[in-house]
Amino acid sequence: MQPSEFAKYAMVVFMAGALDRRGAAIDRLFTGIIPLLVVPGVMFLLILEQPNLSTGGSILICALVMLFAAGIQKRHMALLGAGGLVVGAFYAWSAPYRRERLLSFRDPFAKMSDEGYQLSQSLIALGSGGLFGMGLGQGRQKFAYLPYPESDFIFAVTGETFGFIGGLIVVLLFGLLLWRTISIALRARDKYAMYVVVGVACMIFAHVFENIGMAMGVMPVTGIPLPFISYGGSNMLTNMLAYGIVLNIATKW
Repeated sequence: MQPSEFAKYAMVVFMAGALDRRGAAIDRLFTGIIPLLVVPGVMFLLILEQPNLSTGGSILICALVMLFAAGIQKRHMALLGAGGLVVGAFYAWSAPYRRERLLSFRDPFAKMSDEGYQLSQSLIALGSGGLFGMGLGQGRQKFAYLPYPESDFIFAVTGETFGFIGGLIVVLLFGLLLWRTISIALRARDKYAMYVVVGVACMIFAHVFENIGMAMGVMPVTGIPLPFISYGGSNMLTNMLAYGIVLNIATKW
């Protein structure tokens, strides 16, 4: 059981209700917006104690996206975005192992015996797959070479098994899911429902972007699962519950 997985969607429901009740008050920074960020901020700090910066950071990112969907002023969004970047940079650089991950991200093969090992093995897996992959069950990297092949680096295993075409199909399917989710948000019957769908979409696709980007070497390595594909009971359960809510909203247009 991973409590932070449930906290992510608890934050979405809280923010949706708070934004719906506050209405025009979100035009004010100190009395309208800042109080709303207290709950996501507390969740971020508690999850950071695990420590799990990536999951905590996804909560803050989705809270900001929901504020943007609510129509906060551009200068307030810019200020909050800059503040979030400063906080993220501080925590990413403050811990030695996080700092090493950031540095190894630039050239993982130069640090293959240390922090660059995971990304190096992921890139080897993706490269080994070629265009059409090695075939179902024929991949080698998952056997003691690639760490966490069933969760964090499941996309690398997918690329090795099914190749570039298989990986592209996965990305296109996630793109289709995002398009359908946004269309549901745009047609939601009220603002509360719209905020909930936007929050779910942001939470899911922040994970998709980071996980696939991490496996391909265009994002720093973090412990983020790939929704609906990575092994993990809490993550799978909460994602399915969240999309159950989205589908329920879609039936009440």
